[in-house]
Amino acid sequence: MSESRSPGPSEHRAAVQWAWARVLLDGFAEAGVRDVVISPGSRSTPFVLAAHRHPKLRCHDVLDERSAAFFALGQSKACGEPSLLVCTSGTAGAHYLPAVMEASLSHTPLLLLTADRPFELQACGANQTADQLKLFGSHARGFFHLGRPDGSERALRAVRRTAAQAAALARAPLPGPVHLNAPAHQPLEPPAEGEDPAHASSQDRPEPLGERLIGAPVTRVAAAEAVPSPEAVRELAERLSAAARPLFVCGPQPPARAGAVAALRRLAASRGIPLAAEATSQLRFGPESGGGAGEGSVFGCFDPIYRSPAGRERLRPDLIVQFGGTPASGGLLALLADASDSSDREEVGRIVVAPHGWPDPESAADLLVRADSGRLAAALDAALDGTAGEAAARRGAVTDASRRSWLEAVGRADGLARHAIEAELERAGDRLTEGAVAQAVPRAMPQDGLLAVGNSLPVRQLDAWSRPGPGPGRVLSQRGLSGIDGLVSGAAGACARSGRPTVLLVGDVSFLHDLSGLLAARSLEPPFVVVVVNNDGGRLFEELPIGGRSDLEEALPHFTTPHGVALEHAAALFGHRHAVVDTVTGFDTALGEALSQSGCTVVEARVPPHGAAEQNGRVREAVREALAAL
Repeated sequence: MSESRSPGPSEHRAAVQWAWARVLLDGFAEAGVRDVVISPGSRSTPFVLAAHRHPKLRCHDVLDERSAAFFALGQSKACGEPSLLVCTSGTAGAHYLPAVMEASLSHTPLLLLTADRPFELQACGANQTADQLKLFGSHARGFFHLGRPDGSERALRAVRRTAAQAAALARAPLPGPVHLNAPAHQPLEPPAEGEDPAHASSQDRPEPLGERLIGAPVTRVAAAEAVPSPEAVRELAERLSAAARPLFVCGPQPPARAGAVAALRRLAASRGIPLAAEATSQLRFGPESGGGAGEGSVFGCFDPIYRSPAGRERLRPDLIVQFGGTPASGGLLALLADASDSSDREEVGRIVVAPHGWPDPESAADLLVRADSGRLAAALDAALDGTAGEAAARRGAVTDASRRSWLEAVGRADGLARHAIEAELERAGDRLTEGAVAQAVPRAMPQDGLLAVGNSLPVRQLDAWSRPGPGPGRVLSQRGLSGIDGLVSGAAGACARSGRPTVLLVGDVSFLHDLSGLLAARSLEPPFVVVVVNNDGGRLFEELPIGGRSDLEEALPHFTTPHGVALEHAAALFGHRHAVVDTVTGFDTALGEALSQSGCTVVEARVPPHGAAEQNGRVREAVREALAAL
């Protein structure tokens, strides 16, 4: 009869650690997490294996941690639910920082699990060991250090509860990134399959307890409903009723807010209020977006109109209600700056509606309403039909004639600007320009598609040139910090999570900045089209003050960074299809073909290097002259 033996210290530690990792990952799964984005490394072994073996978790491998973080960020932006990032110790977690900053400022839920070296290896020169405590500082909504794995019942329940806490904190009350740091010791692998752990007494073994916890419900969190303040709704209703020239300015909003889009459209249409809707607001595209600004629909040409002093004077609203984040459009920013001038504050009222943050860089809003745009719009529509609207009418609300006059003026100006844009595109003929690309991309997309738009020029060109109307159902952007990093990875993550046909409209510098995103895109099944506007550099600088300084002309390449890179080689490196086009006809064909095929296609739209500044300048001058003649 063989003599049983007690488990050795390393076997016991491995069993405790494996139970620890399993209940942690199960806690995330039971709290609603579905996607885990993994970057390779040794110290994270127990957590990666626990995620790999969990039936409710989908694992995505992205070898570059910076790319992985933006991939997870894109997933979270697409669905409004946090994805979980897992990486090894050392420098790995530091590469998450840019995406963490974007998640924080765009109020996007995200979970980060950084594996760490145990206490005994800290501050003693041990390899791949650094201080990872509160690595992301104030950018994280919360931080949990899990400490040494513990096999006691209370500890295992607590680590599972911590996963649920972290997921809840990432979602509310202020959505954003949450960091968990998890020390792990060797051996990092779980006990081998088939090993008989019966040589340990049951109270020394964590496995049975871990098994009982797996799949059990975690504490559910009943989040507080963000109901608009009745006082704010009443004030807004009264001020809208009294406004002869109200304007809704719609900045960036998350793509998951379909209800908000419908409610805002109903409110604008029923009250005859023009919507100056940026593409990132989710209001610019869709079957209900057409019809002309004069009918209370989307005011599409606000950018060139409000860049003109004549436009800001002739189409001067008396009340601006801003929904969502700070606009990117230069025209809207100029309008908001004019309205914030101390001499005009009594003439132009300004109200900002946003569920989070303080999107008022001018520090000049009369009122900031903390509310979801859709909930507020629905409440406001009802209030305008009720007592608040009646009270405003008794005090002498504006007449229908004055409101109609305002809508007609907006409609006329919008039509003149649209004519100038179409004339400029006709002038270019079949030669591909940045304006033509910005107009063609949303027009070609299916209604269930997802359009991701890059920062710098693309997001501004989309607002300036695209027509409101049919187009993608959702628009994804990274307007929290407006960086050019991680755009390919973020769009790939959104495509992976949503399963929708996805097009990324991006500049060539941003594309080169995130080539590892093409590696992350290799596993995608839906159509994923990366439209790269190749103007050989960062041409936004040509439209900034430095671009107009002849004495600084020789220094301009430090900013525009012309590269001369053959982009087809980048696509080939990762096995993606590539098409290069320089005509409108060729672009339409290439984009249509790419959207009909699964996986990734890079469509390189070659445009003149200085074309954007020249085209935009001609349109703005034509609009200025047309408005002056009114």
